[in-house]
Amino acid sequence: MRYEESDKVELKREIVKDLDKEIIAFLNAHGGTIYIGVDDYGNVVGIPHDSKDIYDQKISSIVTEGIKPSAKQLVSFRYDNDNVLVIHINEGIKKPYYVASTIPRPSGTYIRVGRSKQQLTDEEILFMLMDSMKISFEKEITETHLNSLQY
Repeated sequence: MRYEESDKVELKREIVKDLDKEIIAFLNAHGGTIYIGVDDYGNVVGIPHDSKDIYDQKISSIVTEGIKPSAKQLVSFRYDNDNVLVIHINEGIKKPYYVASTIPRPSGTYIRVGRSKQQLTDEEILFMLMDSMKISFEKEITETHLNSLQY
């Protein structure tokens, strides 16, 4: 397989400190895949066999405890034939997803833009919340205005 970064693919040589943010960015966008054990040029370096249990525990911890709301059903991982850890992330349905130790604020809420993750602004977080709750700002304004006219 040829590995190349794109808007749906992230390559990592090893597990990095901000892997939770990378996963969150894909959850808040259109999903994607993170390959761990591949350098930035697409060269396979693989995962050392004796590190697999540690990597599995770290990924499980991120998915079950490090992200809010829960992303357990949206993230899966396995090792491929190249001994590369493949983390597949589906698009989230309860956006915005954020780092569990924060609240939905820019410091913990990310989205995939092109080949990188970007912090969301307060306004983007608000619109994402409204969209996931199916709230239309225009509809809310109109209904509130109409209710006030009924007095």
